[in-house]
Amino acid sequence: MSTIVDITKLPMAYRCIGCDAEGVKLWRSYNLLLDDQTLKCRACSEVEQRVVRPYVGGDSIGWRIPAIPEDSGDFWLHKSAPDGAIAWWRALPEVDARKESS
Repeated sequence: MSTIVDITKLPMAYRCIGCDAEGVKLWRSYNLLLDDQTLKCRACSEVEQRVVRPYVGGDSIGWRIPAIPEDSGDFWLHKSAPDGAIAWWRALPEVDARKESS
């Protein structure tokens, strides 16, 4: 299985449902089926999870975990993604540059 992620082939847009941020790290709900998943950026995940301290780069935000897509269109289980897929997710910025400059 390839670890290069083609986000254009995912069954859902790789976009934050809270603010429409694209091309950034996204988190998903822990332990939900694909049809029930929502993807959120760091800022929207922090609001939803009521994070009181600033996010410092861990792999989860409350009950949200990294949304690392599989080739099949689903997401890797927490901590079971291959190194290449983890590297892809970690290389994504945390803030949508289009939104940061506005």
